[in-house]
Amino acid sequence: MKYFSVNMLNDKVNYSSSRGSYVYIFENVNEYEDEIIDLMEDSRLSFQDLKYQIESWGGSVDIVMLDRLISSYKQKQTLR
Repeated sequence: MKYFSVNMLNDKVNYSSSRGSYVYIFENVNEYEDEIIDLMEDSRLSFQDLKYQIESWGGSVDIVMLDRLISSYKQKQTLR
């Protein structure tokens, strides 16, 4: 099955294709959410630098291509 997806932000103004998009998954750093977003927006850290910072706060971060998440979701849906 072929498909594509469109991402929509809460403001319902910004849309983008999922192709080439990444999802960052953070664990055990909820109290640093604002700081993490600022780091990502302002300094454009490499993933390795961001990961180092997150780990210094006692957390972890992973990055996954959005297309892979969607594909995994679709496969699980067809197994039901």
